[in-house]
Amino acid sequence: MASYNFKSITVVPPSKDLVDIILSKTQRKTPTIIHKHYQISRIRSFYIKKVKFTESNLSEKLTGILGEFPKIEDIHPFYDDIPEIWEGHNIADFVDPDIMQKLEELEKEEAMLEEAGVYESEEENLTEEQKEVRVKAG
Repeated sequence: MASYNFKSITVVPPSKDLVDIILSKTQRKTPTIIHKHYQISRIRSFYIKKVKFTESNLSEKLTGILGEFPKIEDIHPFYDDIPEIWEGHNIADFVDPDIMQKLEELEKEEAMLEEAGVYESEEENLTEEQKEVRVKAG
């Protein structure tokens, strides 16, 4: 079991500050001047580069932030009360070890309902007026 020093986790900046940090870096690291005589394709590529640069910086920043946090499974039970998120429940309380088995059961039930015709379209029961409305709608 891993040992964690929770005080060493960097404080997560508020969303507005995070956006300001990323956009400030984008402004500093990418060209910012567009002249009137530039063709539209050159202007478009200019902005595409800015957006991609911003995307990669935001991704790096968020990955770094998430990487510092411990995994719930690795936290010692002594710290079990730390990830309280909703009505006093712990994130681990919502983990179901039998989820795959339950998913398979639901898929089998769904297949049986499909075979029984539960999801059949009711188009044959529509009036002419209803059919016209559906055709016009789309």
